[in-house]
Amino acid sequence: MKITENKLSESKIELLIELERTDIEQDLQAASKRISDTIEIPGFRKGLAPYDVLCRHIGGEMKVYEEAIEHIVNRTAIKAL
Repeated sequence: MKITENKLSESKIELLIELERTDIEQDLQAASKRISDTIEIPGFRKGLAPYDVLCRHIGGEMKVYEEAIEHIVNRTAIKAL
């Protein structure tokens, strides 16, 4: 993770946070695991459905991205601040 700080004024700063692709991929896999642990997909045990089957069942990959982004923002904001 790379953090760049830009001072905008006396009371404001801008943080530019760059993440490694491997970290993001790990967060996506963890998000898909959390989602699959909470829903039932016919033909699979909870938490064991393949990524592509999960995405089709929940209405697309965007749901996994939304779940992952929430955790990425929380994790990186704490480190950045």
